[in-house]
Amino acid sequence: MYFDLDLPFPTATAHSQTQSSSQSKKQKQKQKQGQQLADTVPCLTVSERQVLENKIDTLVHLGYTVIAVNFIVQSKYDPGTHQCPKLDLRPRDGVAILKRLTIVLDEGSEKGFGLTNNNLSTLSQFDLLSLRPTTLATFSLACLSHTVPGPLTAHIISLDLASQPRLPFHLKRTLVRTALRNGAVFEIGYAPAVTPGEENRRRNWWANAREVGRVTEGKGVIVSSGGGVAELRAPRDVINLVSILGLNQNVAHDTVTTTPKSLVLRSQTRKTYRAVLSEPKLIMPKGAAASEEAPQVDVETKVAVDERSAEKTPEPTLSVHSESQAAVGKEKRAMDKEDEAGPRRKKKKKA
Repeated sequence: MYFDLDLPFPTATAHSQTQSSSQSKKQKQKQKQGQQLADTVPCLTVSERQVLENKIDTLVHLGYTVIAVNFIVQSKYDPGTHQCPKLDLRPRDGVAILKRLTIVLDEGSEKGFGLTNNNLSTLSQFDLLSLRPTTLATFSLACLSHTVPGPLTAHIISLDLASQPRLPFHLKRTLVRTALRNGAVFEIGYAPAVTPGEENRRRNWWANAREVGRVTEGKGVIVSSGGGVAELRAPRDVINLVSILGLNQNVAHDTVTTTPKSLVLRSQTRKTYRAVLSEPKLIMPKGAAASEEAPQVDVETKVAVDERSAEKTPEPTLSVHSESQAAVGKEKRAMDKEDEAGPRRKKKKKA
């Protein structure tokens, strides 16, 4: 089972037009507000849906079984304009399609970026939540505060590895270890490394990806595509690519199998109370619901069986053990007396 948790959601032209028109016409009557909110729900055109279908078909052909469509938001999440996207994709046997929300954190996000309890109802529609920090303050905030288990936990910390020769902040080991201890993972997108004609971005990606591998030591790292159809690669090719970064072959294999699988399982805890893994269920015996006397009979028979077992089990187990210990003690005392009496008899004979 192979995972690709970063398939970019195409930006619909109709969506951008409705969003810009709603911003320019803020003085409309309150009767049209509901229609405006309905128009802001991301909907794909026929051509854009076909492009997304082709990407998913390519990933399925390459061997991926769990795919996440990534919906990217800049600076701050607004439930009024950033609704959960409507995919309306063709069903595929044996393939799971997840919805992911990624918030790009910049300087304006330091005061807040929408992960609050007020937006919990809309955020719960996404299967995965991820953050992409661009400053040291937002990186510290993402590692320390938003990886703690809860209904608003961001399980993925994505990094832009190709835009600059060096990351805009230093990857402190204390912050990285705290995020890993809380169950978060760091994502590496391999699309810039295989995109033709972008040598600078490819060079930046290799330098920053090696830094991520060095700091994390391969623990809690997932690798995703994050590109178009031309940048998609088979799982074995991705494993070989990650192994060049200095990671072990087994660790590189876990970046597309074991680590993302545990991540998807942990992401389900956002929808449970206090991020517990599952809701406890009471399993009643068969026939208990049909008759109310059944539990009483079970209790009586259980008590009767306990009394019979108590009668059969001999109580003097401890007493027998104590008697055997007492007998052994008497024999030791008798032997000690004989040893003491032996020298005395020899002295009397000599006298």
